[in-house]
Amino acid sequence: MFYLDLFRCLHAHDVRYVLVGGLAMNLHGVPHQSIDVDLVVEDEDASVMRLSGALKELQAHEGAAFQPVMRATRRPSRDFDTLRARADVRYIQNIEVPVASVRDATDTAPDGYRVTDEQLAAYAQLTPLQRLQWLDEARRFLLLALSVQARERQERLRRGSTIDAD
Repeated sequence: MFYLDLFRCLHAHDVRYVLVGGLAMNLHGVPHQSIDVDLVVEDEDASVMRLSGALKELQAHEGAAFQPVMRATRRPSRDFDTLRARADVRYIQNIEVPVASVRDATDTAPDGYRVTDEQLAAYAQLTPLQRLQWLDEARRFLLLALSVQARERQERLRRGSTIDAD
């Protein structure tokens, strides 16, 4: 499963990151149509080098198959430490995944990203069945990773209640 492989690889390489954006919102139980991965990474040369190594290793394992778009934004250590301190640490199959708070998840997501022609071409080559399988993988990851509070938040939203940001 791509998402588990990604977070396992980031953890193995000791990358200091926080998950933000749509996937983080999904993990908080707030519906957001997104299967891409947005990360904020500490803006230290060592962290960036570890991220580069992790992504190279992941690419070697995953091959050339279509993968969700992944964006990473660098943050100075002071800002990153504040974001990390407010993050909700999830343990997904014994993998530590720092997930930004609901407020931080949307405020810190990278802007201005454009999907490359190569990514569009790879997606276009997928059959409709492969696209559905990819979406199913994202759904299974979210079911695996949702906390009790996130499940309760989803239920309140289904009933039409409003939710408060944490």
